[in-house]
Parts: sequence; C-alpha cells; structure tokens
Amino acid sequence: MALKYPELFKPYNIGKLRIKNRVSMAPMHLGGRNDDTGNMTEEVIDYYEARAKGGFGLIITGGYACAGGAEITTAALNAMDNPAAFNSTISKATEKINSYDTKLFVEVGAPFGRVAFLETLAPEMNGQPVAPSAVPSRWDPSVMCRALTTEECQGLIDNQLIAAVTAARAGADGICLGGAYGGYFADQFAIPAFNKRDDEFGFAQGGQYRVVTDVIKGIKEQMGPDYPVMVRLCVRHYMKDIGVAPLPGEAFTEHGRDVEDSLALAKALEEAGADAILVGGGSYDSFYWLYPPTYQAEGLWLEDAKRVKEVVNIPVICPGKILTPEMAEKAIEEGYVDAVALGKASLADAEWANKARAGKSEDIRPCIGCQNGCMARVFNGGQVTCAVNPQLFYEKSDPVTPAMEKKHVVVIGGGVGGMEAAMIAAQRGHNVDLYEKSDKLGGLFNLAAVPEFKTGDHRLLAWFPRMVERAGVKVHLNTELTAADVEKLDADEIIVATGATPKSFKIEGAETVTASDVLAGKDVGKSCVIVGAGLVGCETAVWLARKGVKVTLVEALPMPMMAGAPVPTPNFLMMLDMIPGAGVTMYTSARFAGWKDGVATVIDAEGKEQKVEAETVVQAVGFAPNNALYKELEANAAVPVWNIGDSKEPANVMEAVRGGFFVGKNI
Repeated sequence: MALKYPELFKPYNIGKLRIKNRVSMAPMHLGGRNDDTGNMTEEVIDYYEARAKGGFGLIITGGYACAGGAEITTAALNAMDNPAAFNSTISKATEKINSYDTKLFVEVGAPFGRVAFLETLAPEMNGQPVAPSAVPSRWDPSVMCRALTTEECQGLIDNQLIAAVTAARAGADGICLGGAYGGYFADQFAIPAFNKRDDEFGFAQGGQYRVVTDVIKGIKEQMGPDYPVMVRLCVRHYMKDIGVAPLPGEAFTEHGRDVEDSLALAKALEEAGADAILVGGGSYDSFYWLYPPTYQAEGLWLEDAKRVKEVVNIPVICPGKILTPEMAEKAIEEGYVDAVALGKASLADAEWANKARAGKSEDIRPCIGCQNGCMARVFNGGQVTCAVNPQLFYEKSDPVTPAMEKKHVVVIGGGVGGMEAAMIAAQRGHNVDLYEKSDKLGGLFNLAAVPEFKTGDHRLLAWFPRMVERAGVKVHLNTELTAADVEKLDADEIIVATGATPKSFKIEGAETVTASDVLAGKDVGKSCVIVGAGLVGCETAVWLARKGVKVTLVEALPMPMMAGAPVPTPNFLMMLDMIPGAGVTMYTSARFAGWKDGVATVIDAEGKEQKVEAETVVQAVGFAPNNALYKELEANAAVPVWNIGDSKEPANVMEAVRGGFFVGKNI
C-alpha cells in the first residue's frame, strides 16, 4: 500500500547520521517536569519514549542552560551541577529511544541574559542580570544589565561545550545547540542593538557568532568531525522596538536581526561545522511570534526557512505550527524544508507520526493553540501538560486500563468534557450512552470555534465525534433529559456535563443579546457595543470588526482578559494587539451606562460620559454553571453522579477535557 505522505517518511542524513523519517519532535520547555537539578525524571523519559514509539524519527530534548557562572537563576538550572544524573538520564533515555530506531539529540545552550526574569535571579546577582552589553532588562527598563567580561564570554562557550560533550559521551546521538534563537543569551550577541562590545566578542569586531560557532568547533574537535551538531537559528525577531511586536502582515522595520544578517549567520554556522539548522522566529520582545498561539497562521516560519535553505547545503528543519501531515508533506515536497519539527502537536498526540504514516490524519488529536496546558504552565511555574491530551507524561505510569467491572454509564451533555468522558469510559469497556439536547455534539465549544482564526478548534470538533463513535458510544442527539428520564435509564453511574449558560443583565429598551447569540448567528447590524472584555468578548469583538462591524468594547476592570480563567501570555499579548489592530475601540476601567435609539452611553476611566454608536448591545459578562439537573440527581439518585466541565465550574477547554478524562478513566 502506497504511503499517503511519502516525502515525510523518506530517510535523510544529519551529517553521517541516518534519520529514519522527516518527522522530528521540537525542543520544548518542560516546566516542573524535570527534577530539582534540571535533569530528566522517569516520567520525562517515558514521555520521550512514547513519541519514539509513536513514530518520530528524531527527538530533541528541552534545553539544558549552561550559565558559566555569570548568570545564576532558578529558571536556568544547570543540570551539570549533578553530572551523575545528567549522564545516567541521557544514557537511559537514548537507550530507550534508540530501541524504536529513533535518534535523540540533547539541546544545550546559554541561558537568558537580558530576558532573565528578575524574580528568578540568585541573591548573589544583586538583582542585576548579565548581558553581552550594558542594556536595560527586558522586563524592567530601569534595571541595567551588567556587561559580561571577556572571560565570562569564554565561560559561556566552555560550559556549553562541557555539557555538550558530556551528553555526547553519555550516548546522545547528536547535540542541538540553542544557538542564535529566540532572543536568549547567545542570540543577544548576534543582535546589534544588544551587542555593543569592543572586544573579540563584539558585533562590530565580527565576534558576534563566537558563543555559538566556537562551541560547534569544540564539539567537533573533541567528538570527531562526524558527530552530528544541529543549531537553532532565529531568522527574524519580529521586533518593532524593545518589547513591541508587529501583527501578521504589518509593515515594520526590524529592530532585532533582519533576514539578510540571519542568512549570513546560517552560512557561518555551516562553515563552523553545523550539520543541520533548526529555524524559528520571534523573541521575548515579540512573545507571540516565539510561541505562536491559535491566532497565528499555521506554518508561519516556513517562508523564512526556505530563505535559509537556499543559502546552505545542510538540512533545514522547521517547526512553527506545522500541525497536519498535509502541510508537512507539502513543505518538504515544495522545497521549503528538509524536515519538520512538531512542538505542541507532539504533546497533543504521541502517535502523530504513526497516524500520518498510516494515512489517517483525521485520527490525529489536534493541537488547538490554546497554550493553557503548555506555555501558561511554564511561565506560571507549573508542570507542563496539554489541554486536549490529559495523558501527557502519564503514558506509561498511569495508562488507561480496561475496567474490572463493566458498567452502564450515562453521560448527559455532549460538549468536549462529556465527549472525553464518554470516549474514555467506552474505551475501557463500559456500556456508554451519551445524551445531547441539541442536534450536534460540541456544546459551547461550537461557538468558541466560530471565528476564522480558531482552526485548531475546528479540527477538535471534527475529531471528537469521530473518536466517540469509534469507541462504541451510543449517541442520542436532540434528547434533553429530566431527572425522571434519567431514573428510567438504569445507569450504574451518571456523568453530568450540561455546560453553562451565558450570564446577562436587563438593559432598558434593548433586546438582551449575548456573545453566544452573536457567535450562533445573531445579526448585530453595522455597529455594536460589547460589554465585557474577557477572552470571549475580545475574540468576538475582533471577529466582528474583521467582518466590517464597528465595535466598541467596554470593560470594568483596568485591563481586558483579567476576569475568568487566566489567558496564557502569548495569547494575551497577541489579542491585546489584535483589538486595536482590528479597529476596535476599547474603554477599560469603564462602565456601561445605558442604551437608547442606537446610541450607548459609556462612563470612561476619567468619569466622563461617552456616546457610542451601537445598533446592538452585546453582553459578554461570563457564564453560570447549568447544574440544576446535577443537583437534583446528586440529591436523589441511588448511583454515583459526577459533575464535570462548565456545569461544575465554567473555565476553559483544558479543565473540561481533564475532568472528563479522569472521571471516565476511573469509573
């Protein structure tokens, strides 16, 4: 049987090392999953092994930051402080991963520099980050970074080299250097705005690449010319200024490194001995380009990758929201890249590569770009997970197992939480009936997926019903149950997932319209005011404005998206720019004061009355749990009753899916 995606599954070489296919796992932060010294735990090794078993040809670990004594932060743990664990965990991980004919590269790099989080600095740094030059901290411009000494610059090279060679001798198949990527420390040397040195590491002196190229040369000298070294390269930083990013399609002058300089750097990396380049884009000054959320286009770095591929003769590998086998195949076939790297998509589905090889792309559990489980947890000090894949990191330690006693399970509500619960329970062998009052599955998530920029949501809504059916769940649409109805079903256990109802308040003289009504198709006319700038209100505002509606947002709090479940930083920052970018007018610390004859009255932050054109008033003031049925069943049913998702407490897709998974898994 012919492969549906033949280019994806052709072997290729990095140096002289054969990689069995062109599907790689990109290096990613793991948050609190590593141990206290930054080394891999058993669950991290299991996580990598699951992706090797899932068909990935190459796995690149999350980065090991090597500070060289100049930067000491809790966010840049140096695993080399515990060399025995560093050796043993890399050796064990490589051995397991190689069993599947998959190769393991260990990422090693310099830490944070000017983008170090000030609260993570060790006491001996006296609150002052270090950087290539004396430039302001990214997070507090009043704090000036201390410029490294020449000896400390050499220390950055030496410590990266020690870690890389140690990993190589522990058995790693190759090294991925953090390189000039993402606005991290080594990258800052290769950006004129941050490297004003006058010594051998200065930009003007031509030494701006040495903290990367000298490491490449050192690895080759110590491990031999055939030992593979990959390097990460940021092609453009998408910086309009310090801490200011452009929206997609916006014309701007690059304040970071421009493309031509990056192409010169790519050639220098190859000349120094690099065997492959892993491209990327963005920086800590343009967070939503470095960690692209749902609002960014899929494959957003491919054009830049193609530019690099045109000037080097080594493999170019590209991540950046490459989510589907179709896009990956096309990128390779049309010469944009030699291979692809999956980041968040590999978290969502460990079997991505195997499913692509089998030609079953529709079976891949899709990443939706929400970043609730991954980036939000990294930057909040939590443990990385995945909003749509609750099994992440527990693939071996806590698998889904057949039920010891087969039961009749009734699930009431077909949103994402209800579907997850029904699917998992059925996979375990239970007899599951799922009841949904509307004519299709998905619940409120159907409305969340309406804006055109929610492509991942669209895929998840297609994936869930397919998997529910495949698991053997009996689905009953257009069926709203009462407690009396449920009693007649003879269930052994009942899962209530009846979702939430939009909150609203009465507006004198105006019809009550919620954001949910609008997303469901309610016409707002040529202008509207949206009361409430939570995430739903903001997304609805941008969506309407892009359709040509004149939109005004009114928020009582000082900032939008402050109420409700926390919005991950990249998503938050991009939406914050998308609101004015779409032409939406926003009032914060403001109060909606009434509406009459197509005009809304808003009291702004200074207490002044503003008159706003608005054919319709749209309310986006949150949701209330639709839990009346649960309360009645919980009080009267003779069998266990579980409440999950928004009917328990309105939150986000991650909480709904996780609630459904754990209840379905443990019945």
